[in-house]
Amino acid sequence: MIRGRACQCAAIGREGTIGRSYHLVGDVRWNARTYLAELAVVLGRPLRFHPRAPTRPWLAPYGPCLIRRALGQAVPRPDRRDLLSCGLRARFDCTDAKRDLDWQPVADEATFRARAVAVHAPAP
Repeated sequence: MIRGRACQCAAIGREGTIGRSYHLVGDVRWNARTYLAELAVVLGRPLRFHPRAPTRPWLAPYGPCLIRRALGQAVPRPDRRDLLSCGLRARFDCTDAKRDLDWQPVADEATFRARAVAVHAPAP
């Protein structure tokens, strides 16, 4: 079983890995709200998630874009899809990394919680 940085070493010398890139995304995929809630419990602090609609940050680049267009510059219009992709809503298929590199990411939520969040708990 190979984890983390060892995947880079595992790719060396393996048949079919030359020139390939792999998404190494674990099987437990929390969203920001869940991660922050778990972190708040571990830290004992009142952390709160403040969601934002993507429209406001999408409109922000329009000001400079309109000014530059008014000055006669050819400027591409900001793309809303680019901004929405920043929300990381994509699904990652890691079956090739699991197969080619014998990679086994953490699939158990309790183990993930212990490794990703509980390590930030204050020392007693």
